[in-house]
Amino acid sequence: MTDFIRSWREQGGKDPKAFVPLLFENGEAFQFDWSEEGLLVGGLFYKVQVAHMKLCASRAFWLVAYPSQTHEMLFDAHTRSFAALGGVARRGIYNNMKTAVDQVKQGKARVVNARFKAMCSHYLFDADFCNVASGWEKGIVEKNVQDSRRRIWIEASQQGIIGTVAVARSAPDGYTLLSNTLPFVANPAPSRAENPPSTSHHSARRDSAVDRASSSEFR
Repeated sequence: MTDFIRSWREQGGKDPKAFVPLLFENGEAFQFDWSEEGLLVGGLFYKVQVAHMKLCASRAFWLVAYPSQTHEMLFDAHTRSFAALGGVARRGIYNNMKTAVDQVKQGKARVVNARFKAMCSHYLFDADFCNVASGWEKGIVEKNVQDSRRRIWIEASQQGIIGTVAVARSAPDGYTLLSNTLPFVANPAPSRAENPPSTSHHSARRDSAVDRASSSEFR
């Protein structure tokens, strides 16, 4: 036995490596997450909650910004993201956000919020929740949060692009989809507002490459 253990350790058994590759089939899954960003709108600084949805296979994604993370905002983000991406994947991967999980039990057991469960039943996809404090289990969208923050918010700030609330209010349904060069600045301002504007501000990055990726995901 001693000789076997010595041989096993010499062959690398002392430090075994194990991992689960994040490989997905087309239409298998999407990942969802929120991020908090700062916007300078009409000279006032606001904190906005940005919903990120990213398809796991094609990496196509959609961003929508809201004043809060309530159920209404969560449901609207899913509706707009599914419409923009051209379909609904079979499985959605989430963290244990309060609007989705009422209680975290041992292991993967969860008491799912009734309103969130109704949304999943409506769109016919299964919700899969990560382990507590295990953001790497949805690393695709976690990275998208960082990339989007650098590519959209910081670049817009460096370009000095400033927008107004009137842009959003002029839309027929009270919403505006904004391109990759957002007309907002992600910089703090001296003056602040306690509440965001009455309409939600939506941001999205959708170019021909994303169109091709999302269409192939649900082909």
